[in-house]
Amino acid sequence: VRHGALLGRDSNRAATERHATVLNEAHEAAMRGAAWEFEHNTSDIVKMCCLLSGLAIMLMPRKGDVRKDSAFEGRVLMPFLEPPTVNPGVKRLILLPHLGEWAVFSMDRKGKPVVHLRDTGLDGLGQCVLLLSKEQRKKDTER
Repeated sequence: VRHGALLGRDSNRAATERHATVLNEAHEAAMRGAAWEFEHNTSDIVKMCCLLSGLAIMLMPRKGDVRKDSAFEGRVLMPFLEPPTVNPGVKRLILLPHLGEWAVFSMDRKGKPVVHLRDTGLDGLGQCVLLLSKEQRKKDTER
């Protein structure tokens, strides 16, 4: 479990020792690039990784340290991420693994969740990423 986008040294060493083949395949996919992988790879998991990597880049702070900053500005909740809390009304993406669903939600001022979108699979993640990207563009134009 981590808060940043990059693996720490210890995690990387453990992954290399225990999952060398998977790590090598991930490295080769990264070298080919997300656009190529999304177009040519038949795996929905790989395509989801492509969408999430694009979202990570889109939400990366303009200034800061990618090694220390929170991945996705704390706006993505997954079993392996420990994001910081965000302000009420900020839309966040969550993976609900027990349901096989992706959802975009925010918290109201009373701390109750407001669900904006829920869907399954690659198409569901795509719709969620589109919703977050619209929010980000709106935020960027307000700056």
